[in-house]
Amino acid sequence: MGFLVKKAADEIVEAKVIITQAELLAGGIIKIVPEYPATAGKAWSVMYFIAQFSGTAYTGLGTIHVEANGSTQPQFRFAAGLLAGTLFKYAPIIAGIGNNIQFVINSGLEVHSPTALTLGTGDVTLYVGAKLFTI
Repeated sequence: MGFLVKKAADEIVEAKVIITQAELLAGGIIKIVPEYPATAGKAWSVMYFIAQFSGTAYTGLGTIHVEANGSTQPQFRFAAGLLAGTLFKYAPIIAGIGNNIQFVINSGLEVHSPTALTLGTGDVTLYVGAKLFTI
């Protein structure tokens, strides 16, 4: 049994995602964000991606990004070394040749962090804002 959530066409839907210390140290993270479900004939466009971290520094080249399920390109991505110090930081939108934003019709959004980090402690809290648009 499901339910229908009706949103205004221009409304930004916000989500909070926490990646734990254990997950950061393990890597291979794919977190489905329930606030951004697959919706028939529509795609999600990420408006902002913010990280808050107050643990001790992690090392490694791991990144954190948000993308549509099934895409090959993220919409927003933090650079490697993101968790090398405490922060409250806005991720840059993906831009430039070979770094295109990819929207996927009928797909939800996910947060990924594929590479394991080392030595650090603490969780990172991510804030995501996205709009649903009709294709």
